[in-house]
Amino acid sequence: MYYGCDSGSNHFPCAADFYIGRVGYGVTRDYTYFNASAANRVGAANTYAYWFVEGPDAAGATNNDAAYNWGQRQADAAHDARLAAPAPISRVTVFGDFEGFRGQNGWSTNVALNQKVWQGFFNQMAHNVLSAGVYSTATQWNDIMNAGAGFGIPPGTSIWSADDTDSSGSNGPVPCDGCPSSFPSLPLIGGITPVIWQYNQNNGSSPTCPADLDAATRLP
Repeated sequence: MYYGCDSGSNHFPCAADFYIGRVGYGVTRDYTYFNASAANRVGAANTYAYWFVEGPDAAGATNNDAAYNWGQRQADAAHDARLAAPAPISRVTVFGDFEGFRGQNGWSTNVALNQKVWQGFFNQMAHNVLSAGVYSTATQWNDIMNAGAGFGIPPGTSIWSADDTDSSGSNGPVPCDGCPSSFPSLPLIGGITPVIWQYNQNNGSSPTCPADLDAATRLP
């Protein structure tokens, strides 16, 4: 396995194999959760960007075309922010961060509009010669996109899972300096098996950890 950390973290208890930093949200460039020291430690070739994707309500997008365009605009903003990041980023996968539920973070109760935002984001990333990945939990993705009704993610898309489960299969994070020895069977997200697992989240849950830690079966 490969080991790394994300967001504001610069803690590598297992190995310094990769880092994933946030470069913005909506259409706003922001490096609050980008740790340049961590990125420089692993090197540009092992640094990824992620973007907090906002739903259609955040842009007042009330029809399919407007929602799709909002996704495109966010992908373009992510592309530009990636190029201007405080440390070089060479990995071409940019993870879209899909958090919350319908009614939160701009996500609409009209799931068709939510789906159009994702499709616009995904397709525009490809237009920008990048690959859109997904960061989420199975529950959040299913709610935002109504995945239970058959909406999924294109095959080959890289999934970064925020589902909490430790390497023995029980709920909860691995201790801060613990290293999971195996990759768990995580819930599918949009029908896709995750390749990166955020096994410890800096969310105050016991055991508390001041870092976001990750493991990967491969580096997409």
